[in-house]
Order: sequence, then C-alpha cells, then structure tokens
Amino acid sequence: MTKTGTLHISQGVSTLDGTTLARRGPGDPLQNATTFVQNAGFDDGDPITVTGTEGKVGDLPVIFIDSVVGAAAPVVSALLAAKLPVAKKAVKKAAPKPAARKAAKPPAAKRAASPAVKKKTASKKPAAGKRSKGK
Repeated sequence: MTKTGTLHISQGVSTLDGTTLARRGPGDPLQNATTFVQNAGFDDGDPITVTGTEGKVGDLPVIFIDSVVGAAAPVVSALLAAKLPVAKKAVKKAAPKPAARKAAKPPAAKRAASPAVKKKTASKKPAAGKRSKGK
C-alpha cells in the first residue's frame, strides 16, 4: 500500500496523518520507523509518501514501511491538479531613443525625386594666429 500525508514525530513515534509507522528489524519497530524516515532526510511536518504493508504492533494498527519519499505539499498538489491558467508576463516596451524622435530622412527614392540641394563646402581658411610664409 502507498500512503501520502504529513509526517508527525512525537516521543520517537512517527505517524502519517494519524496512522502509526513501523519498520521491521531488530529493536523497537516504532523507533525503527522514525530512525528510517529521519535518515532519509525527513522531519516533523514534512509531506511524505510511504510504501509498505498494513499490520499490527501488539494491538496498534501500523504501516510497516519499506520506502519513504518526499511528497508535494497538499496545497501545491491541489493547485497543480486544478490546472489554473498561467499568468503571462507583461512585456514593457522600451521608450523610444532620443534620436528616433527626430524626423526621419525620406527614403532614397523620394530623395532622388526631390530637387537637388546644394551642399555647402567648407572653405579652408587659415587658422587664427597662423600666417602663411611666402617664399
């Protein structure tokens, strides 16, 4: 049998949602189960799944555990089972760059059709303070 629930440990005895856990072997079967689940890395309050067989220790009904694994917390399991829609992350558009705000040049075809504009060419003037020497 397999059972999933919340592990509770009190005075060396482990229970899983009210069902006492035991483990076969030398010594106390109830303490053996607690040692087994703690050695597997689990502690009081952890969600676990155990596999084992039903039985009794004296008059006490138990599950003789063979294996223990971590289980998803009940709230997480319920959310996963509900298949809720996933929220999509909003995409924020970047602000336009200052250069993009300037008027764009017309496409090449329009520039070619527009009247030619003379470009001013800079005339070379001697730099201030420098005189050319004549030879």
